[in-house]
Amino acid sequence: MLVADGRLVISTPNRNDILFDLLPDEFPEFFYRVVHRWYFNVESLRICAERAGFKLERVCFVHRFGMSNAFAWLRDRKPSGLARLSGIDIAADAFWKGYMEKSGKSDCLYKLLKPDFGAGSKE
Repeated sequence: MLVADGRLVISTPNRNDILFDLLPDEFPEFFYRVVHRWYFNVESLRICAERAGFKLERVCFVHRFGMSNAFAWLRDRKPSGLARLSGIDIAADAFWKGYMEKSGKSDCLYKLLKPDFGAGSKE
């Protein structure tokens, strides 16, 4: 329930996470777990929102993991959490996170939606 001029914020793992490209055999087993019933990318979430009577106001990509995480995945073929690899400094991590967010390959996807009651649901 929202007030008349309210907004809805949705956060979900991003189905277009860079690790799908880098590790197509290993990453899906980790990503597709029972924690989430459905998985979304920008387009699939837009379609769901429109069918529910919402209009997209803003999309934000947030990448929570540094370059060390991606390199550790490539090396070990499994998650390493927030462990840091030597030789990768804060500047490299900041560049990596920024690039993932700008390219839409981040691990998280946020959408800011507003009600679009005039549109009605589309099925």
